[in-house]
Amino acid sequence: DDLELKKITPASVAQTIRNSDGTVGLEFRSGGTGLNNSFLGKDSGISNISGGSNLFIGYSSGYSNIWGDNNTANGYKSLFSNTDGSDNTANGYMSLYKNTGGNSNTANGSYSLFSNTTGYWNTSTGYSSLYSNTSGSSNTANGYDSLYFNTTGTDNTANGAYSLIFNTTGYNNTANGVNALRNNTTGYSNTALGYYAGNYITDGVTGNSSSTNSLFLGYDTRA
Repeated sequence: DDLELKKITPASVAQTIRNSDGTVGLEFRSGGTGLNNSFLGKDSGISNISGGSNLFIGYSSGYSNIWGDNNTANGYKSLFSNTDGSDNTANGYMSLYKNTGGNSNTANGSYSLFSNTTGYWNTSTGYSSLYSNTSGSSNTANGYDSLYFNTTGTDNTANGAYSLIFNTTGYNNTANGVNALRNNTTGYSNTALGYYAGNYITDGVTGNSSSTNSLFLGYDTRA
């Protein structure tokens, strides 16, 4: 395939590798003199002006970054919308996609922290974990779809697939186990340990959505 060299400027392509059909396969950018950036992938870091010490790898990763510093994005359109957020790490397809000014977030997995805009100090590991979070902060989600619908809830910890999946604004909750506190939406200061722990009230049918200051220990324990 062809190799093309160009003069390096902050937004211009330093090097292009083309596919056999002539389309762009890979682009390299330096991201500006003295800024210590490395951009690898078509349109990665293309908008950067003064952001420094960023590493963007993947198609359109860090696409909108202008002033953000110390960010790492690995994957297709990861950290795509970030403009001035700093100290973020996004690993996975469209991870932290909508982040604009949120700082110190870590997203591992496709669509993890996808909707986050200004939330900070969040950690999500697993496909679509903390997907809907917008401004919630200090949350930790480990597992497929964990804390998926959380938007503004803070200080929650969810370990296990679907744990705290329906939580939206609840805070200070801890759920350990697959489906633990699954039905909680606005409840706060709850702790659930075990498969399906804290999901239902005593009838076993009605979802436990708003318990507060409760402890659920063991399989299918109820409010």
